[in-house]
Amino acid sequence: MKQREKLNRCYQNDKSVREYIYELSELWNMIGDVGECQKVTRLWTGLSAMIQTELWKKELNPESSSFREVKNAAEIIEIAHLVPTRDRDRRPKDKAPKGEVNSGDNPRGLKGDAPGRGNRNDQKRGNNRYPK
Repeated sequence: MKQREKLNRCYQNDKSVREYIYELSELWNMIGDVGECQKVTRLWTGLSAMIQTELWKKELNPESSSFREVKNAAEIIEIAHLVPTRDRDRRPKDKAPKGEVNSGDNPRGLKGDAPGRGNRNDQKRGNNRYPK
């Protein structure tokens, strides 16, 4: 009876999908005869909400999908969400890592009003590189 209670309190939380399935499998092995439908339902309801949402989007269903289908899809969804997206990888242009120089930076340490740098003070000095 304690194993069934532990099974009912088993959720993915911060575990990977594989770790969660391993924990469920251990409990099912201790309990004994657990049907495929019960396993799918327990797996599905214990997964993170994000993974459950993506399973629905893949047109899977806890009442009609096999355990293998749900398991495989959940693992792929988890991997897909771990891949960094372009938006997450972008750094602001003014935040180059130490030692790197952004394209607009002055690597020689020249002051912003140095002649010939195409700044607003060039026009005052007559150094306008781009005539109007």
